[in-house]
Amino acid sequence: RVESCLADLRERFCPEGQLDLLAVDFSFDSLPPPTLYRGLLRFCKPKVILSSNSGFEWWEYLQAYQDDRAGRLIRSPANWYRFEEEELYQPSKRGLGGFRLVVDRALSGLLYEPPRRFAVYAAVA
Repeated sequence: RVESCLADLRERFCPEGQLDLLAVDFSFDSLPPPTLYRGLLRFCKPKVILSSNSGFEWWEYLQAYQDDRAGRLIRSPANWYRFEEEELYQPSKRGLGGFRLVVDRALSGLLYEPPRRFAVYAAVA
């Protein structure tokens, strides 16, 4: 079933191969499953990623947690904002991983409270 899902992802998002640009602006209220964004990075191999709301303080929101079935809330691993922070932002800021930070959480200019920021990552050639 997972292989079928990943094949569908490849067919829908990058049928001709590598993406030049992947722009993500996921809603915190309905975050996609990790299979989606991990699959996009794995199979579509974007040259550039524009991540809206980069630096969003997701840990302050209840949606960022899940019940561990023992009555405790733990940080959910199924969270784009956590993934972006730990797998893209931090490594690229240190010059590690498959991407480099090109724009470091610049203000978007949109009139939201709190102000929104974005990051841009470029794939290492």
